[in-house]
Amino acid sequence: MNATIGSAVIGGVAMMVSCGLLGLTTHLKGLALWELVEAAAEAVTAMRSMLIPPALEALWKYVLMWILCYNFRILLTVGTMDDHRVVINGVRYKGLSARFHYDWNMVPWIGYYLYGAVWIMESSATRSGTSSSRSP
Repeated sequence: MNATIGSAVIGGVAMMVSCGLLGLTTHLKGLALWELVEAAAEAVTAMRSMLIPPALEALWKYVLMWILCYNFRILLTVGTMDDHRVVINGVRYKGLSARFHYDWNMVPWIGYYLYGAVWIMESSATRSGTSSSRSP
C-alpha cells in the first residue's frame, strides 16, 4: 500500500513538472528556443576538453556515494538471528523460521556515520568548487 501511494505521488509530481515544461516551451518563441540549442551545441563542440573534468568529478562522486551507501547498508543490518525457536521437552532446536533482533546500541554510531558521510560528500564538493551550501 505504501509503495502504491509513493508511486502515485512521484508520478503526480513528474506529471506536474512535465506540464510546466510544456507550458514553458509554448510561451517561448520556437525560434528563440532553437537558437539557444544551437548556441549550446556550438559551445560544447568548440571546447570538448571542458567536458572531461566534470565527467571525472561526477564519476568520483558516484563511486564515493556508492561506497558510503554500501557501508551504511551493512551498518543498518547489525543484529542477531534467533533461529533456535522450536522448543521440545525444554530443548531448543533450529526451526524453519528465524527472528532478527536489531542491535539498538548501533543507533548512535549510525548517526555518527551519517554525519561523517555528509561531511565527506561536502568536502569532495568544496574541493571541486561546487558546494551545495554556498550562497549565490
